[in-house]
Amino acid sequence: EWDYRDRDRTVSVRIEVLEARKNRPGLAVGAEDFHGTKRFHSTYAVVGMPVDIYRLQNRVTLGYAPHVFRASGRTLDGLFGACEVSVMRRAVTAIEYDTEKANASLGIDLGFGLKARLALFDLKHVGVGAGWSKAL
Repeated sequence: EWDYRDRDRTVSVRIEVLEARKNRPGLAVGAEDFHGTKRFHSTYAVVGMPVDIYRLQNRVTLGYAPHVFRASGRTLDGLFGACEVSVMRRAVTAIEYDTEKANASLGIDLGFGLKARLALFDLKHVGVGAGWSKAL
């Protein structure tokens, strides 16, 4: 049975300031849940760089989440990072540290900006999600 009290609708934004290229990291800044309950609020800056190893597409990221806005709770608080490996073009696996715990995920690109994700939070709890993105 699903507990409806644990639902939240959020508005988030991420802006790519510098696009990552071969031998040069990219930079993005963002805010999670800046409109809504702010239960999952965070502001962050992250650098990431693609790395080709054994013909696999990989990405390594490192970020920091400072306290920019007032919030009732924070999803990210401090240093975080991730490593992604793409074996197939539309599938990405990742292992990350989210400032509190390690997580693993599998993301599938469904086309038209839609993505589905299966996650293992704290390497114990299963989560499922979907998202849509559009480059401007």
